[in-house]
Amino acid sequence: MPDYKNQLVTTNKRGDTKAELTLFKTQLGHFADEYRQTLPATISEEKMRRSVITAVGRNPKLLDADRLSLLGAAMSAAQLGLEVSTALQHAHLVPFKGKVQMIPGYPGYVMLASNSWILLKARVVREVDEFDYSEGTEPFLHHKPPINPETDRGGITHAYAISSSRMFPSVFWVMDYHEICQVRDKSAGYRNAVMNKRTDSLWHTDFPAMARKTPLRLIAKQMPLRLVQMAAAFDDAADMGRFGYIDKGGQMATYGANEQTPDLLS
Repeated sequence: MPDYKNQLVTTNKRGDTKAELTLFKTQLGHFADEYRQTLPATISEEKMRRSVITAVGRNPKLLDADRLSLLGAAMSAAQLGLEVSTALQHAHLVPFKGKVQMIPGYPGYVMLASNSWILLKARVVREVDEFDYSEGTEPFLHHKPPINPETDRGGITHAYAISSSRMFPSVFWVMDYHEICQVRDKSAGYRNAVMNKRTDSLWHTDFPAMARKTPLRLIAKQMPLRLVQMAAAFDDAADMGRFGYIDKGGQMATYGANEQTPDLLS
């Protein structure tokens, strides 16, 4: 029987993208049984495989990365119940230093929380919006954007996240533009893009979504929901330039760019 795993590990992108994508589809098909053993009931092996192929088709740079890392990132998203490369942007596969990071998107957090009947939402505040809030013993948050959708609301001044449910009291977290940029500037992906004079990091391509997600991540860490907390841990790992994955015991773990990629297929 051919050593499909060794072929996956040793393959590097070469030749034209279409041929490499065809080869990658074939490689993925050899591990259908391994996927089925780890995926939740909400995501089938076929759906997971299709979403990975779509992600690679949209971003061929993923084919330049370590293939086991690519597969591990996609499997981690699926194990959390998140699909990659859909219009909903539940999760992203991001090439970084020769490997692939799985980074949950803002909609992914919202979906994971809603599965447990918790409403999680985040918004950005712009210069012309009505906005005020107070913490302490009588907390409140007031945000009223202009009624006319064609109004130029100006630049972002704040972002906030709110968590509410019937079981727990509502909580919110507000961050101003400076605090958001401090988080951005510590992100390994953003710093690597700036250092290499690129503008393809998530902070570059969709700053408002990343701004919304920043206070939301802080609330997520406090929520009594394991999958939401794990999603936040994947974000933290990416910020530190590490690669998250879910080990065979169901726990979130990380490895570095210069460390061996964990074998999730045995």
